[in-house]
Amino acid sequence: MTVSLVGSGALAGGRDRRTRPAEGRGWRLTGALAGAGTYAATVVAALGLRRSAAGRRWLGQVRACTESCPRPLRVALLVPAAVGEELYWRERVVAGGAHGVGAWRLGLGVLAYAGVQAGSGNPAMVAGGAALGLVTGALRAGSGSLAPALTAHLVFSGLTMIWPGLPAPPGPEPANGRTEL
Repeated sequence: MTVSLVGSGALAGGRDRRTRPAEGRGWRLTGALAGAGTYAATVVAALGLRRSAAGRRWLGQVRACTESCPRPLRVALLVPAAVGEELYWRERVVAGGAHGVGAWRLGLGVLAYAGVQAGSGNPAMVAGGAALGLVTGALRAGSGSLAPALTAHLVFSGLTMIWPGLPAPPGPEPANGRTEL
């Protein structure tokens, strides 16, 4: 899936010409804080999920999926995947070349991001995708630029998939000694 998302970003092409240079740093900082905030909300949700058998199973699935890919490869795939997703979904599908992003387009972005994760069959991943879609869509709409949405996406994905990861389900330590996702 990641490879196809990287490719979709390449197909989208172009660059975001609506970036406002005077506001660039402030919006990127806002994006970074929003990505970290979305990660924090995801951690809180994961801690709640650990209380149920289904939640522990879902967290275990996320952990197994993430650990199946070595960390250096996760780092190498993170940037092109986030760029591909944002370029394709945010700029081509959701914004559709329009100058404004209305509420219905923001909703479309939430549905698109959640829908991509629906294939996993894991409600935790669907909820995470919906949250990321909402945050990145709101940043894109508020700033008029792709930069803060991309920054939020990179921060969220880096914290979730590279380090420190999501809370592991309770149980025995994995054989490889890793505790992060």
